[in-house]
Amino acid sequence: MTPFALFAPVLGPALDRARRRRATLAVVVTIGRAILCVLIARHLKSLLLYPEAFGMLVLMKSFSVTKSALVPAVVSERSELVRANSRLTLAGVIGGAAAGFLAVGVLKLGGPRWVLFCGAIVYLAAARLTMLVPRAKAAPLGDVAGSSGAIHVGGIRLAAFAMAVLRGGVGFLVFLLAFALKRQNEPAWFYGAVVGASSAGGFIGAVVAPRVRKILREEALLVSALALPAAAALVCARSQGRPAALIVAFMLGLGASAGRAGFDSLVQRDAPDTAWGRAFARYEAYFQLAWVIGAFLPVLHSISTGFGLVLLALGLVLGGFIYLGGLAADTLTHAKT
Repeated sequence: MTPFALFAPVLGPALDRARRRRATLAVVVTIGRAILCVLIARHLKSLLLYPEAFGMLVLMKSFSVTKSALVPAVVSERSELVRANSRLTLAGVIGGAAAGFLAVGVLKLGGPRWVLFCGAIVYLAAARLTMLVPRAKAAPLGDVAGSSGAIHVGGIRLAAFAMAVLRGGVGFLVFLLAFALKRQNEPAWFYGAVVGASSAGGFIGAVVAPRVRKILREEALLVSALALPAAAALVCARSQGRPAALIVAFMLGLGASAGRAGFDSLVQRDAPDTAWGRAFARYEAYFQLAWVIGAFLPVLHSISTGFGLVLLALGLVLGGFIYLGGLAADTLTHAKT
């Protein structure tokens, strides 16, 4: 989380100052990644590898934030925001998986430098495609005005808390299962299966989120994203076998993916256009910090799988209740004023 946390205070305001040129910033960031790929390929056995890899991490997260701020420019209705964000998630999952398999082949045939050279070509192609993204509309979807602005800000902060609980839960489960599987002498392939189950859950979450949005608002989508993995963790806490680990990993991956689509859409819906960059940069840094804190707990103290799943379920349920209570309090305050 360190690379992005250091640059988030700079990236957010830069995105907001260049509201009509966010696509240009995305192009610059993508070209920067291509250049770094070439530099890393030349410095694989040099100390320069480390600052260059650091820069790659910064640009990776910077592109993610810029992409989220660009979505409303290509969406005509607020109800389509979840679908657009979910499609981006699906594209990332499918593209990442396909590129991973291709990279393995290139690595075996030509070595690590050729993997990086191919990556540079892909980034240049992505930069060309990014140039085709239209500019932001004159009346963005996220504009808010009047007294409702304070309510929207409160709702976004509450949604960010709910999303941070989800991300913290993901970090917690990753290290909980890592140490538990090691203690149980499970083979490495099974941990790979757990990671695969989580990725599959993320894929399904991205597919399901737009369909759920047709029935529920973004707030209800976030609550469901907390409730479903909490129920799965509580049920599976009684069984510490392989199926339990796979089920919880799948459900938490699903909840985190669907919840993120709902959160991004909520920010794009309620935050003013002038604050999209700062909001996404700030909250992405918070979410990474939440992941690290969640992951640190099983490292700090050995936790059994069953007890850990109970803690995970309680944390998600508590996060959901706090989110619902905050929404109710905001609504009541708004009604009084």
